[in-house]
Amino acid sequence: MILKERDATHQDHLNKQRQFGAKQEQEVAFYLKREFANNPDVLIFNDLRFSHQGEYSQIDHLVIHRLGFILIESKSIYGQVRVNNDGEWSRSYQGNWQGLKSPLQQMELQELGLKRLLTDNADKMLIKILGLQTYFGGRQWDKLCAISSATMLQRESMPKAISNCVVKNEFLGKKLKELCDYSVLTGLIKTKPVFSKKEMKAISDFLLSIHEPLTQTGETDADTPPENSDSAVSEPTPEYEASPQEQKVPTVERTEPNQSHSLSEGIACKKCGERDNLTGAWGKYGYYVSCQSCTTNTSMKGPCPACNSQDNRIRKRGNLFTRHCNGCGAESTVFVERASA
Repeated sequence: MILKERDATHQDHLNKQRQFGAKQEQEVAFYLKREFANNPDVLIFNDLRFSHQGEYSQIDHLVIHRLGFILIESKSIYGQVRVNNDGEWSRSYQGNWQGLKSPLQQMELQELGLKRLLTDNADKMLIKILGLQTYFGGRQWDKLCAISSATMLQRESMPKAISNCVVKNEFLGKKLKELCDYSVLTGLIKTKPVFSKKEMKAISDFLLSIHEPLTQTGETDADTPPENSDSAVSEPTPEYEASPQEQKVPTVERTEPNQSHSLSEGIACKKCGERDNLTGAWGKYGYYVSCQSCTTNTSMKGPCPACNSQDNRIRKRGNLFTRHCNGCGAESTVFVERASA
């Protein structure tokens, strides 16, 4: 059952590399909907974004089933892909090889963030047994990397554990059915904790409530409308990541602060959606904005609006807070604080 579609984005606002990535995510979402749209025991979240303990996380696709969770990272890659025994990824184009960030390592961080979020809020989702709160220990956690259908994988040299986690789009449904099917465990089922239907609903309701929608600049906005469901599930035409020669370093125009009024560049209070009545501050987990309307704190951490990389840092210059991306070098304005009277 599809509980969340991808957040709406306009392709003309994205650079070429991000357009390929968005189309790959759309294709994966299509296969997930085709396979599990009417299955109440398999719940699908596309493009889930949340903040917890000052850390921001984004999961391309999250599958919740009776035994646990499956994280799926969509990758649109042009050319050949190989992985060595140390788990290091590389790809080739016209015979030239270059390094590639490991999507599985990326999902390790996503999984850690999700586990912390769920554990800290277990009482909102899981039942108590004999008066004791149950938690998420012993649940099944799996990670899959969904690769573009045209990608050429060198599986013969790929470590088996990694190869088992890499799936081409058209085989994703079959792989997920194997991981989600707890009926074949027979005797083992008695030793594995299983989510009840009530707990499944509570988990899904909680995740929907904490999701931070995406705006066109890459920041979150509680007022962003949901993506049109028809466009989200239409049969996609595969597109693939640009070759290394075609890729260009994206640039983001720098915005200087307006001293006459308060202006929040894309960031909003995660609780009430307030944009103007915010104050920038520094805390244990980095820079954040404090909402003067509801007193909620919202982290300034988030993906680079140019390349979607999480490898960036927030800097403060006067009343201007900017995001500097270590991946592509882009700089963007996050928040401009009201000038003191």
